[in-house]
Amino acid sequence: MNLNSSVQSEDQTIALDIRSAGVSSGNLRYNFPHVAGKVTYSGRLVTAQDLTIDRNGSHIRLDGVINLDGPSGDLAVNADDLNLLDLDRISRHA
Repeated sequence: MNLNSSVQSEDQTIALDIRSAGVSSGNLRYNFPHVAGKVTYSGRLVTAQDLTIDRNGSHIRLDGVINLDGPSGDLAVNADDLNLLDLDRISRHA
């Protein structure tokens, strides 16, 4: 795993500004060569802002809030140039 980010913490809020990150694993489902964006955790709410995941030509962007107590929330997912063969391989390893 590589991570280039900044972290801010105040009271019960943690904000992570990910400039670039990458995860490699022997398990195909957990290989994410490029991740970037902002993630905030506060009071059991997780907020994603411009969180992008690029993998094998697929580009996914997440924006919104998830309530971990719910689970409920409002999460917008924008996917471009999805590599359907890669998604199929990931789902077979689930």
